[in-house]
Amino acid sequence: MSTNQLDPGVVRGVLAVPPPPAISEEVRATAERLGVGQYLATVIAFTLEIFGGFSDARVVPDPEISDFVHIIFDVPVTGSVDDLLDKDKRWSRRLHATIPRAPRIFSIAMDYRE
Repeated sequence: MSTNQLDPGVVRGVLAVPPPPAISEEVRATAERLGVGQYLATVIAFTLEIFGGFSDARVVPDPEISDFVHIIFDVPVTGSVDDLLDKDKRWSRRLHATIPRAPRIFSIAMDYRE
């Protein structure tokens, strides 16, 4: 092997980040039914960008509005309270810029890890 070739099983200088979990058919179908299916990939992308990943995306019934659901991304977070608030604000701004008419369908649940 020449010095210009890398071993295909080794990536030098790059931290391996696990891929995000697969998005369930329930999440995809719910997004479509609620008229925000076209935004799902964008929401996933900026969730990954801001939080570095998520452990799950799930459909959760709204506790106050019957027949309404939310799509929630469970995001692991670390850092100070100020860091968490900054990430939450950045995510909310991106969400409102992406889906100005129905942003409340998507939400995050922060899983704080020390």
